[in-house]
Amino acid sequence: MRPAAVIADDEPMLRAQLRAALADAWPDLEVVAEAANGTEAVNAVRELRPAFAFLDIEMPGMNGLEAAQAIGDQAHVVFVTAYDRYAVDAFERGATRCWASSRAASRPPPRTCNGSRHRWATRSGSSTSMTCRISSPTPNTPAS
Repeated sequence: MRPAAVIADDEPMLRAQLRAALADAWPDLEVVAEAANGTEAVNAVRELRPAFAFLDIEMPGMNGLEAAQAIGDQAHVVFVTAYDRYAVDAFERGATRCWASSRAASRPPPRTCNGSRHRWATRSGSSTSMTCRISSPTPNTPAS
């Protein structure tokens, strides 16, 4: 059985970039659903029961932090955000590590993917532990 994931970001282009980066870094990971907001992500996790949920923090309606709280133990949450100010909120809610990279080169670092793969292979660690990924905003993305 392959590990499965849900990707949630309100920007379709960024969802596509994340999907491509994950496929490159972790070919065995199957993205089973994409969501444009936290509510859609929570519903997809509840319905499809993936091992991982990659969540943008700033989304309309239910944001990624609220979605992670609603997901709880149902999936390992990896936060994906363009803005470092959200990392503080993520750490306050249990993120275990953060990393930075540009959106143009948004390949997840091997250590993050290896840690997630290890969790999957051994089914160890709390599924509520979270990783926070910080990437630089795209030039056309205003910092709100």
